[in-house]
Amino acid sequence: MSAAVWPEYRLDQLFQFREELADGTEPLVSAFITGEVTLRSNKPGAIIKNSGKELGYKRAYPGDLVISGMNAHLGGLGISDSYGKCSPVYIVLEPKAQINQSFFYYHLRHLAVSGKISSLTNTIRFNSADFKRSDVKNIFVPLPEPSEQERIANFLDEKTARIDALIAEKARLANSIGEHFISSLISEISTGGHRKQLKASGLPWAAYIPNHWSTPKISHVFKSIGSGTTPATDDELAYGPGTPWVTSSELREGVINTTAKEVTELAIAKYSALRVHPAGSVLMAMYGATIGRLGVLGVDATVNQACCALSGPEGVLSDFAFYALWAMREHILITASGGGQPNINQDKVRGFRIPLPPTSEQQIIVAKSSQLRTNHDSLRAHVDEHIDRLREYRSSLISAAVTGQISIP
Repeated sequence: MSAAVWPEYRLDQLFQFREELADGTEPLVSAFITGEVTLRSNKPGAIIKNSGKELGYKRAYPGDLVISGMNAHLGGLGISDSYGKCSPVYIVLEPKAQINQSFFYYHLRHLAVSGKISSLTNTIRFNSADFKRSDVKNIFVPLPEPSEQERIANFLDEKTARIDALIAEKARLANSIGEHFISSLISEISTGGHRKQLKASGLPWAAYIPNHWSTPKISHVFKSIGSGTTPATDDELAYGPGTPWVTSSELREGVINTTAKEVTELAIAKYSALRVHPAGSVLMAMYGATIGRLGVLGVDATVNQACCALSGPEGVLSDFAFYALWAMREHILITASGGGQPNINQDKVRGFRIPLPPTSEQQIIVAKSSQLRTNHDSLRAHVDEHIDRLREYRSSLISAAVTGQISIP
């Protein structure tokens, strides 16, 4: 099927720069990478920064095209649904002519996903770029007649709504798989399959344990509980081939054999907090978004200050402790303190109690827990693959529709 031939317009032919500066009383409008441009307060969980006294904020009105100078290439641009102020790094454009906002939303998604906007920007750091006012004139938009725009928008509204419903259904299934895994893991770690002769555990995350089990503190079953540090970034002799250096972002419930960075022997000698932890150590993230994430060292390694390393197990298998800490993650999150950056510290980790069966039972429980994890990962990968395919289909459908590659009934 041949593509429809539509006249092309530069973006600055359809929009003009809005030069109104905010007075600081307006609510904050943000461009999210989903293509939604709305009040920040409309997004649940968003942190709203009080920026009323900051200079250079721009007014935006409903129907304006708002472009994030930092995230446009990731999809941070769209038609605003609200009145408010935008960050100085944003570009705000008001329409010169009547356009179908829904059609334009879809076309902007196509520009972002296809990489056309990314090709115009200079990447200044990972996942961040610099979209300038001068880039506006380099964006071309094929634009059909208004009636065709409306027909395409209505078509995509219907089709994407169906796809989004399927994606949401798959996401609920993925969450259900995860919840079932955690509940099964808690049951295995806390009872080991025992159904009789149970006693109250005293643990906030597991009601009962077998009579012959104990509940020691972490500090009683590991000889060493420590952390690490981050060498100065401008210390040229600190980073290089040497000993792996683990950051909390690398804790993903797996064995860690390699890391993004290594530190030199000079760094280990210079920074007293930069200890080398032995292979087999269990690592836990203590700060921020990764709090409670776990890993096990497959090699001797150092860690940064956000990782807590448990080594020198006594009476406990490291793998059993790993699964026990995973099972109690919700409890760990509840114990975290702090506002925007929740955290736990080494003292809290030392005080955590875990159920502890005899070593022979630990070995059986670890084997069963590993199988639970394998089953979970397989099911989750299958569901995630379906979600990825649906998202790819959604993007390809939008691109084909807004560029005239398919006929719209």
